[in-house]
Amino acid sequence: MESMAVAFPVKPGKAQEWRDRGREFRGARRNEYLAFRRRWGLTVNRLYFQHTPQGDLAVFYLEGHDLQRAFQYLRTAQDPFAAWLRQHTLDLFEGFDLTNHHWKRSPSWPLMHRAWKMMKRGTAP
Repeated sequence: MESMAVAFPVKPGKAQEWRDRGREFRGARRNEYLAFRRRWGLTVNRLYFQHTPQGDLAVFYLEGHDLQRAFQYLRTAQDPFAAWLRQHTLDLFEGFDLTNHHWKRSPSWPLMHRAWKMMKRGTAP
C-alpha cells in the first residue's frame, strides 16, 4: 500500500469555490468519484483546508495500491470525470497541473508514522 500527502496553495479568492467543489464530490459527482477510487485502487482520500497567514492551502492525503498508475490515468484519460478533475485543479490551485505531474514516487513520506512504529518497537533514537 502506498501513501502520499501533498499541499498546494489555493489561488487567492478561490477558497469558497474549493469548498463548493468538495461538496460536488460528496453530492452530484459522488458516483463518478467512487467509481474512480475503485477502478484505481484508492483506499483513502482525505482533503483538508488549511488557512495560514501566508495564504490558504489544500492538503491532500491519499492511500492506494498504485498511486503512480492512478496519476498516469488522470494525466491522459478522456472520460468526463478525469477532464473535470484536471480542470478543477488548474482553476483552484497554484502549481498543480495534473497533466504535467510525473511523480516516480510519492513526494512525501510519513515521518510521524515511522517514528511512532519505531517507538512502539522500542527502537526510536
